[in-house]
Parts: sequence; C-alpha cells; structure tokens
Amino acid sequence: MRRFTSIVFLFVSLLCLLAVTAMWIRSYFRQEWIALAIRFPVPRLFTLGSFPGRLDLGFDQETTPPPPQPDLSLPPFSAYPRWTTYSDHVPRLPPSLSIHSYYLPQGVPMHQFLGFVWVNHSPAPLPGNCSYSLMIPYLYLLVLFAILPLRTAYHLRLKHRRLYRLKHRLCSTCGYDLRAHAPGDKCPECGTLVPPVTKPTSSA
Repeated sequence: MRRFTSIVFLFVSLLCLLAVTAMWIRSYFRQEWIALAIRFPVPRLFTLGSFPGRLDLGFDQETTPPPPQPDLSLPPFSAYPRWTTYSDHVPRLPPSLSIHSYYLPQGVPMHQFLGFVWVNHSPAPLPGNCSYSLMIPYLYLLVLFAILPLRTAYHLRLKHRRLYRLKHRLCSTCGYDLRAHAPGDKCPECGTLVPPVTKPTSSA
C-alpha cells in the first residue's frame, strides 16, 4: 500500500510539473484566467489567472453591492455566471517597460517579497467587501513539484549503483575492488565488511 501511494504521488507530481512548465511558457504568449462565482451565503468570486511568469490567485467577496459605474459597466458578483473564462494575447511592450511590472496593479496596497506579490483591492468605502490576490512565480511551483521526482531519481540511482557493485564484487561504499578479499574481511579503503558471495541458483 505504501509503495502504491508513493507511485501515485510521483505520478501526480510529474503531471503537475509538466502542467506548470507548459503554463509558464504559455504565460508569455497569452494572458488567461478562470473565475468561479458562488452566490450563497454572500456573493464570492474565486479566480485563477495566468500572467507572464506568475500564477494569480484571487478572492473577492461582495457583501455590500457597489454603486453603479457606467464608465466601467462592471456587473455585481450576483450577476456573474457560474464559470467565467478569459483569454487574450500578451501585448507587445517597449523595451523600457518590464512585462512583470506592466501587470502589477497601480494605486492599491501591494506587498512584494522574493517574487511573491500580495495585493489588496478592497474598496474602503464599502464595509464587508474584500478583494485580494496573490501572485506566485511559476519558478517556485516548478521547484516544488520537481522535489519528489528528483528525490525518486536519486534513490533509484543509489539502488542501481549498489546492485552493480555487489554484482561485480566492489565495495558498496567506496567502489574498491574486493575480488581478492574473502567475505567478512574489511575494505582496505573504508573499512566496510565484505559481503558474502551470492551464487545464482540454477533450475534443474
């Protein structure tokens, strides 16, 4: 059961690693997001966006309906469909403007740390309403999902090396040639005990 669970986690990590890599590359060509609207008990909006180099997680809650804004024509959350998607090309910018700074909001409280960006879009005049977003660099997600595959590959490499050394009568610790030493002796290089010789069994 434990081995099966490890294989499942490894498979999921590899899928997430491939998905994050593809989304990271695609983020520099297309800006995309998907939104889930929940209307009970209060209207809430959960968003997942992909922008150049970053994954954006957003949460909005609308307890007090905002005043009408004809210039923006933004509907209240209660009027949003269950699922909303958006996709568009990343605009071409002049060399003097960074693509990362272009997608950072302006005029709202914002905190940056090691590539992470925490933004508070909450309007002050409307109590009970909140709007937050967290931007996570794709690089960190790539490293996170690569830990388990790299750890598995490292252990498989150690296991293969150990079996190879046992098969060719080499020290399992340092690789010293032990063919001239009897089982039970110590390796001249590191002091590891020489294992007994395992002879293959022949079937009659």
